[in-house]
Amino acid sequence: MADSFGRSAPSRPPHLEQTAGMDLGYEPGIENAWVRVQRVAWCVMSLLVLAGLAGAFGRGPLANARASSPDGALTARYERFARFRTPTQTILTLAGPHTMPYRIHVSAALLAATPVQSIDPRPVQQIAVADGVDLVFAPAGGTSPASIAFSELPAKAGPGGGEITLAGEPPVVLHQFVWP
Repeated sequence: MADSFGRSAPSRPPHLEQTAGMDLGYEPGIENAWVRVQRVAWCVMSLLVLAGLAGAFGRGPLANARASSPDGALTARYERFARFRTPTQTILTLAGPHTMPYRIHVSAALLAATPVQSIDPRPVQQIAVADGVDLVFAPAGGTSPASIAFSELPAKAGPGGGEITLAGEPPVVLHQFVWP
């Protein structure tokens, strides 16, 4: 069809249709690519939600960790994934009854990553040493295993951790990641 100047109108691509004088339609290649992008985005968002519910970002089943000395004399329960400046706790359990005072060594690396706010029960003595601090505790008494709770406040984001040692035993290594 020619216009008033005798020129023919440009032909419309087959995937366009005209409605109310406007060309409407879609480009199949672009539409298919956009659908793929949306599907990938939905999968990523779903995985992030599932990881959050499972505790990958703190406070959940994946966040809870346990580390023990090879002979089981000392066990530490702690949060593998903690949050920056959000209180967390490490619980130490010493196997067997202790009738003598016992000494726990906390490495400087662990203290730098997650400074201790309080310890329950309180140690009877704290000794600063080159690679951390030694804590001396009075015997718990009774036949149940002794338990010590460290309340901490993570001071820096990123990977961290350190060692806790019961005197005369191999160290218990803690690995922790602190989310910002």
